[in-house]
Amino acid sequence: MSLFLQVTVVALILISSVPVAQRASSNGVPIQHVVVIVQENHSFDNYFGTYPDANGLPPGVALPAKPNGTASVKPFPLNNDVPPRDICHSWGCAHAEFDGGKMDGFVYTAASVMTMGYFDYHQIPYYWDYASQYVLMDNYFSSVAGPSLPNHLYLVAGQSGGIVTNDRPTRLGFPSIFDELQTSGVSWRYYAQLYASGWNPLPIFKSFVPNASLTKGMQDLVVGLVDQIMRSQYWRSTAVFITWDDYGGWYDHVPPPQVDKYGYGFRVPCLIISPYAKRGFIDPTLADHSSILKFIETLFNLQPIAARDAAASNLMEAFDFSQKARAPLILPGSYLPEHYPLTPLTSPPNTGKAAADAKATGSTILSTSQPISGGDLESSLVLAVVVLGVVAALRRFGRWRW
Repeated sequence: MSLFLQVTVVALILISSVPVAQRASSNGVPIQHVVVIVQENHSFDNYFGTYPDANGLPPGVALPAKPNGTASVKPFPLNNDVPPRDICHSWGCAHAEFDGGKMDGFVYTAASVMTMGYFDYHQIPYYWDYASQYVLMDNYFSSVAGPSLPNHLYLVAGQSGGIVTNDRPTRLGFPSIFDELQTSGVSWRYYAQLYASGWNPLPIFKSFVPNASLTKGMQDLVVGLVDQIMRSQYWRSTAVFITWDDYGGWYDHVPPPQVDKYGYGFRVPCLIISPYAKRGFIDPTLADHSSILKFIETLFNLQPIAARDAAASNLMEAFDFSQKARAPLILPGSYLPEHYPLTPLTSPPNTGKAAADAKATGSTILSTSQPISGGDLESSLVLAVVVLGVVAALRRFGRWRW
């Protein structure tokens, strides 16, 4: 049995592992491996605001360019554009944008119309493909109305200890999920791109023992990881979660429920991929990053480690364990262009939607990559954190190694 756990950072991936005895999951659920891929800085509306039937961008929505001004800035497609600078997504900016639940402060707080930009299948066809065939959650929120570090802390510990910025403390004394996994005999391995950064919280936990190793990432990299899992013998017993740590300053129209003084923060995408995931299911269940903790705790019969994960939904509604294990969706594939849900197209490989969109946008098509060794996946819980990185990182994809 394994749990595959990763956490996102900016340039490199640090590998640390403490192997322990293997153990079967509880509750008769046929999932023994959990993969969590966490990327950076996208709201739900920024990635799936125009996805069919999802709770996306409302028709006619527009935001004021100045406080108390006339609503005039409308959402617009970004095409291949990326922000010339990071859009503010600090604790202060998030609360100014929230504006008491009116969700109208994004443009003037960011001092840029870029916050209203959105992507679709032209730039992120693979994520839309996964949503079409597996589960897309459209009521999933970041845990803290703020930046990366506190949200990563909620993902691994169900709390941030009051931290709401990326300023790293020297040490954290409260427990993480890894302590409970270790004690309970559940094997795990944690990957992050930078050893000591605001996006990699594990080294500041007292119980963490570092063991470094390096590598890089992006959308095609994520697909490469998922493809490798799908091609392996472990596909039939794996659940993959792909999410984003925080909203990154991008607009989202749904006011996050305020469950305590720290959050929720704004909505972020979450995809659930598994041979037992419901097909093409848009899941409206209220959830946040601590819900992934709750899934792990439910799966392996572990106790909650904080108040937030104790109260969280466990995401089991996204699965149908009575169904026959579904065949994997290896991307890219042959599908009708610009059509959701995916419809197979009888043609040679790489001539369908994914290939056409990749050609149009300059994306790299990955058909094969280095396989995950049986030992790595079998003996480790991998919490995979991969950043939607820069183009240069993608061009160096060939240097990825496990």
